[in-house]
Amino acid sequence: MPSRFGFPGALTAATAALVLLAATCATAAPAISVHERHLRQFGAVAAPDATPRPAPPAAEHKSMPPLVKMVYGYYPYWVSAEEELDYSLLSHIAWFAIEMNSDGTAADTHGWPGSWTELVATAHDNGVRVDVTFTLFSSTGIAALVNSATNRATAIDTIIGAIEDGSADGAAIDFEGVPSSAADGFATFLSELDDALVDAGLPDAQISVAGPSVDWSGAFDLAVILPSIDVYFIMGYAYFYSGSSYAGPSGILKTDAFWRDLTGYSELRSMADTGAQITEAERAKIVMGVPYYGQQWTTTTADLGAATLSDDGSVTYAAAMSTIEGGVGLLWDDGALTAWYAFEDGYGWHEAYFDDAEAIAWKYRFANEQGLGGIGIWALGYDASRPELWDEIEAAFTAPYVPHPGDKGAPFPVTDFPFDDAQDSADLGAGGMYFNFYSCAPDLDEWGREFVYRVEVCHDGAITATVGGDTGTVDNDIQILSALSEEACLVRGNVEATTAVTPGTYYVVVDTYVADAVLQSGPFTLSITADGIPSPQCPDGQVCQAGECDEPEPDAGPDSGIDDGGTDADSDADGDTDGPECTPWTKTTDGCGCAQVGRGASAGSLLSAIL
Repeated sequence: MPSRFGFPGALTAATAALVLLAATCATAAPAISVHERHLRQFGAVAAPDATPRPAPPAAEHKSMPPLVKMVYGYYPYWVSAEEELDYSLLSHIAWFAIEMNSDGTAADTHGWPGSWTELVATAHDNGVRVDVTFTLFSSTGIAALVNSATNRATAIDTIIGAIEDGSADGAAIDFEGVPSSAADGFATFLSELDDALVDAGLPDAQISVAGPSVDWSGAFDLAVILPSIDVYFIMGYAYFYSGSSYAGPSGILKTDAFWRDLTGYSELRSMADTGAQITEAERAKIVMGVPYYGQQWTTTTADLGAATLSDDGSVTYAAAMSTIEGGVGLLWDDGALTAWYAFEDGYGWHEAYFDDAEAIAWKYRFANEQGLGGIGIWALGYDASRPELWDEIEAAFTAPYVPHPGDKGAPFPVTDFPFDDAQDSADLGAGGMYFNFYSCAPDLDEWGREFVYRVEVCHDGAITATVGGDTGTVDNDIQILSALSEEACLVRGNVEATTAVTPGTYYVVVDTYVADAVLQSGPFTLSITADGIPSPQCPDGQVCQAGECDEPEPDAGPDSGIDDGGTDADSDADGDTDGPECTPWTKTTDGCGCAQVGRGASAGSLLSAIL
């Protein structure tokens, strides 16, 4: 029977029986969050060592540019993988975790800070921030803490004390199951923590919040919360979980018609719903969490999405790949963009779904297309010593994103009329996925793949965009924008849209409508015509650009829209930089021109370039 579990470091083969027992017994337990489940399941067999941990050996880090996005990784106390971490590919480590009581005191510190000082020192030596995670997984406990001024004050004292004692850089708040009755208290708690950090002489200390993939209780009012925090980590996993009736990917990226029968939610939908609550500039604070683990069940058959009989437990990425390399065939599903496998033993059929390197790459591309602040990992060490997931981080986030043709960063140019084109919104190799909801019709789900056309106008008149190819399962809609922003929508239409124009630049966006959580993607044709505008617009040898006829500018290639944090502008010929090193998550300028992504209004200064 292939190994179901393989947690590296503190969890060894000697504890596998305990892990399996914990997973088996958990079947009858009520559904709990992944973070809590792993803490109970794996933390219980990995008691922290009270003695200081030896310093990790000097890592042979790759020589590469600074990260252009946040890479925020949770590091659980039960994982001993300091030697496996590539610090050059991390911006934040969130050490996990100090468990909180409802009165704001610490219930269990799990060895912080005494046994983890070397991890903090090594991270700091490599320019990586370290946050201390504080957990509370009881809805009633959360309400008791945040709805009491006394308990909030105690909790804030506990948090600041832990940060100072461990020389950490901030707090990661992981309160899961926040009830609607605690929404106001939770927001107040975060605001008071923000103020208290400044008052304690820690103005550069950051606050991150772990947010649910689906806010069932409506307790996370992002318009109120985001000004007080620096990072909002969306836990993009547990869409399928231990108690699911059907087997499926924990971190399902998208749903096609098959998967829609089993779930209505996905990471695409979670990000779109989040985007609807915030400004586009505030996307700089959003981190999309991805799972470095999978879920396994005993199932009725070996079919995709088979009905489950019982929960086998969580399986780390390293354990899943070990199973594959042990002879179980790796399977792939395009509908959800997920890896999976199935095998049969004396207990029956088993299925496991997890994110392999290909699935991770799709998610990282989506994070770039959305203009998010970065990605998050649950959890560091779950990949053991395997390099491929680090390689995907390097490929995605150590250089400005190069958009695909038709992405908002590389729109198709339109300088004369009529203009005709044909594309396929089901083609994942083209277009982008930035726009979710437009101001023209903010309640319409337009968060599928889109194709952007930059329309240059040098005369007064009107333009009409017409899309063809819609069928019962294909629905591509038209939006005309005055700028590359959801708020700049002038007019939209299901098939046709017309707007009066004056000289300037406009954008026609053909976007995929999402019906009942299923992307209505497929082939389309586009025609853009003009009324009152001559064709050609300009004399021979000139083109229309920015509302004027002029000689064509040299093609500088696609504009990724991603700011490098100012490092290139100060580079010497030998590649060195003058002044302090800048990264996208630097909180203050410090004279080096770094974009600010701290709390309050400073988030916009980074993403104004990303947008």
